[in-house]
Amino acid sequence: MDVLITGEPEKLPPEIRALVDAQHPVPADTDFFEQAFSLQGLLFPAFIGVTLAVLGALMLVMALVMLVTLRRNTVYDSLTVEMWLGGAGFTFLFAGWMMLGSLKTRYRLIGRQKAGERTRYGLFLTGDSLVSNSLFQTTVIPRPAFRGLSGGAFRYEFRGEVKSETLPGALVCRDRPALEAAIRRWASVG
Repeated sequence: MDVLITGEPEKLPPEIRALVDAQHPVPADTDFFEQAFSLQGLLFPAFIGVTLAVLGALMLVMALVMLVTLRRNTVYDSLTVEMWLGGAGFTFLFAGWMMLGSLKTRYRLIGRQKAGERTRYGLFLTGDSLVSNSLFQTTVIPRPAFRGLSGGAFRYEFRGEVKSETLPGALVCRDRPALEAAIRRWASVG
């Protein structure tokens, strides 16, 4: 099996899909490290979302002002600056909107965790794979593709390149040293 990275659960193999689905129990031979969500964790995405939205709105206003106020000899004279500025403004505005939209999901996850529910976001160590399940994607890394831990991240080989993914910052009922030790044990098997 190769490394699989997808944001669509239906593309996951059935045994992995069952792992990330909270309706199914975590198998006894699987070690699950649940990512903890907190209100402090909302601050950075909120800051980035607001910043992107404000910058996008400013770029759009600047592009519109430039379109209205600048005199041109022809219609096509120098419209590229306004078009690029407007396009970048729309892109920043959309990215900010998407980032702010993810806050609602994160806030719901905080509530579910406070109520004692398992969210299934975090790392799974199965017999032969490391599975990282986040809000945006699921990464399935078979043991032969795993390349170790480095600076708070795990590394793996994907299509001939070594990639890395950050370990969860906080865990539910567990700590980071326990996660790193479990990954080292998992990697040393086989």
